[in-house]
Amino acid sequence: MAHSPALIALVGPTASGKTSFALSLAERLQAEILSVDSMQVYTGMDIGTAKPTPTERSRIPHHGIDVADPREFFSVADYLAISRPILEEFFSKERPLILCGGTGLYFKALVEGLAEAPPPDLEFRAELEARADQEGTGPLHAMLTRLDPSSAAKIHPHDRKRIIRALEIHHATGLSKTDFESRQESPPWKESVLWFGLRRAWGDLDRRIDLRVEDMFAKGLLDEVRDLIASGCGCRHTAMQALGYKEVLDHLEGRSSLDEAEALIKQRTRRFARRQMSWFRPNRSIKWLSLSPSRSPERTANELSERIHGLMGDATGGHGLFS
Repeated sequence: MAHSPALIALVGPTASGKTSFALSLAERLQAEILSVDSMQVYTGMDIGTAKPTPTERSRIPHHGIDVADPREFFSVADYLAISRPILEEFFSKERPLILCGGTGLYFKALVEGLAEAPPPDLEFRAELEARADQEGTGPLHAMLTRLDPSSAAKIHPHDRKRIIRALEIHHATGLSKTDFESRQESPPWKESVLWFGLRRAWGDLDRRIDLRVEDMFAKGLLDEVRDLIASGCGCRHTAMQALGYKEVLDHLEGRSSLDEAEALIKQRTRRFARRQMSWFRPNRSIKWLSLSPSRSPERTANELSERIHGLMGDATGGHGLFS
């Protein structure tokens, strides 16, 4: 195992170049890729989630993509039920697998473990959903602050899904979400994962985000959202709260102009990228790779693949590749 790293985590903010980097690295290491993205799990949501294209997926086998119906509730526990057996297989056989994405909670659950969550209490959830519809998420967040201040401090007051889930856990177990998760059992690969992160100067990343959003509209994001609506998806579904989809839905329902929707997606995506970095930055295991317009993900992946075996056990990340 010391000479054959099996699990490689590749993290970073949206639009940093993770997809092309992971593809290049996987080809060089003869690895496969597990998507660690809470929105790429949904079928029919390809453009707005920037899924690897069919051509890219034909180059390297991908897992964790198109595994959920956007009209149905899908939790981190559901994601683990799908992805953990994949990790177990690759880890036990020492086959290289790249965990690629930007959803910090999914990475935490995969690598550190997650206590088995209580099943949703549909009646209790319906009560919370109805209250959120009538009063907004503010009163629910205030309730969570009283019951579980530690979790409330980590959840945005408008994050309806996470607020309701934290309240469900407290309702079902009598424990705060923090105390509940402290009972988790770490998986056997926790200390074996090699962590790498991609980062860019904020100006460069913001430019890439703007270009990506414009490209999404050019590729047919409006039609993609129309198709989702036609299939029965609406604002009540978690999938339609994803960046890009919510704003386009608002536009299609007459609450904003097309230009306003595009500008808002760019603005919110830039903010989201900064929140992603705030999530990953405290993880001292991550060796950060700095990319720039003159340093492509493919070039950096090639350099990393040549050194990755020697990086086993190097806690300092002192090589010139890192900055």
